[in-house]
Amino acid sequence: MLKQRNLGIEALRIFSFIMVVTIHTAPEYSIGGNNNITALILQSLSRGGFICFFIISGYFALNDNIKDIKKYYYNKMITIVFPFIIYAYIHYFMVHNNFGTSLELWKNFISFDELKSFVNAIMIGPSFNGPKFMSLHFWFVYWIVGAFIVSPFIAYIVNLIPSEKRMSAIFVLISLNMFHLYITRYIPKANIIFLPYIVNGWFLYFLIGGLLNGIKVKNPIKTSMLMFISGYILTMIITVLNYNVLGIKKMPYGEDINMILMATGLFIMFYNSNIKWPASLTLVISRHSYSMYLCHVFILYFISGLLKPVTDIYFINIIFKILTVSMLSFIFAYLVDTFIVFKATRFFKQLYK
Repeated sequence: MLKQRNLGIEALRIFSFIMVVTIHTAPEYSIGGNNNITALILQSLSRGGFICFFIISGYFALNDNIKDIKKYYYNKMITIVFPFIIYAYIHYFMVHNNFGTSLELWKNFISFDELKSFVNAIMIGPSFNGPKFMSLHFWFVYWIVGAFIVSPFIAYIVNLIPSEKRMSAIFVLISLNMFHLYITRYIPKANIIFLPYIVNGWFLYFLIGGLLNGIKVKNPIKTSMLMFISGYILTMIITVLNYNVLGIKKMPYGEDINMILMATGLFIMFYNSNIKWPASLTLVISRHSYSMYLCHVFILYFISGLLKPVTDIYFINIIFKILTVSMLSFIFAYLVDTFIVFKATRFFKQLYK
């Protein structure tokens, strides 16, 4: 059981959110691309930062002291699903109604047809096509709901593993995945028998997060910095090799060893950080990080048509856009959470006796 939340981890939540915005804002690497240097620097960094969300979720979910499983499920559904429905509807309305730029369009906000289409979009999930779609970035919500459903059972197994054996457990999980991943990617003809592996790469990080609790790392800052830097450099090198040398157009962004090094290094670094984070500000922003994730895409869409370049340097323009979207997402999430989401979730939680 975890006694209290670590301020460094709360800061990591904020960093991870900014990295999600970076993923959706920075250019992708491509052969002959005009902005490949920017793509390598930002996409390589942001992918590792984004993965930290799964490690953080596993760290807390798989080390939670669950006394009432029905209450646990109820509270999780209220905390995860209710904000999702609120923000998903706002996103849905904004994207399909020109961001509500006229009073006439706001009539659709409470129309039966709009609500019906939204419910259909919620049920089919993040669809890849169709005139009425749900944003692809909401896949994370569907995934995390499934992870929390099984987490009490996984937590029971994780807690049976003593602290001194957890590093070995992580090594076994990573080895199984690495063997399957690299055989399939680089030597597909050798993949002639079934190789056991974690089917969902994100779940691997979820498990790693749970297993990290209780592991003592020697010189944690130096070790984590080495892991992060080596993972970051490897990501850029492998990206170039895959595309420009091997002709394998696959980014090393999943459960690749470079991502594992980078994301785990970031987690350990922030967890053990001696930086005096501004406690009140960090906790306030972190508290809204989930809502910021839910609303940032429509905000990105909206300002993309309004934001003008601030300089002739493309890299600086991208950084400015990332920071602008992050700041506006926080403001929007803070207002909606304060006046709607948090009040409603408190009310629903009080109904459970």
